[in-house]
Amino acid sequence: MNSPDPAVRDAASREWALWEDTHISIGAGGLVRDPRWEDSRYRMAFARLTSHYWTHLGFSEESLLEGMVRIGHIPGTLLHGRRDISGPAITAGELHRRWPASTLIIDEGEGHGGPSMVDSWSQANAQLVARQCGQA
Repeated sequence: MNSPDPAVRDAASREWALWEDTHISIGAGGLVRDPRWEDSRYRMAFARLTSHYWTHLGFSEESLLEGMVRIGHIPGTLLHGRRDISGPAITAGELHRRWPASTLIIDEGEGHGGPSMVDSWSQANAQLVARQCGQA
């Protein structure tokens, strides 16, 4: 993504987009191409930003995990698909360990997304809203 040649950057962004759609499709019922990739500005920005984060290990250095003590009292829900190849479950587990007020849900049948994960997201959001409104 840092090549001076625009054709190389374009080809790299197209491959990144295909990889994104492929890995997100695991556990989600099949490969579906995201139409946003047709917008070259979006595709290039996404690939550049994502590869930058990956190059820096998602900025998940120990210092960030150590900082969880500052928000450890804030409730939150961590959702993780066991089949998510872009982020191993051990990462979610370590974050949960350092965030005492969090709930960790590992969906054994999902990858990076899918219908079961959408249901979990909806339930987690509803629970947080109910808690905030004093209904839970």
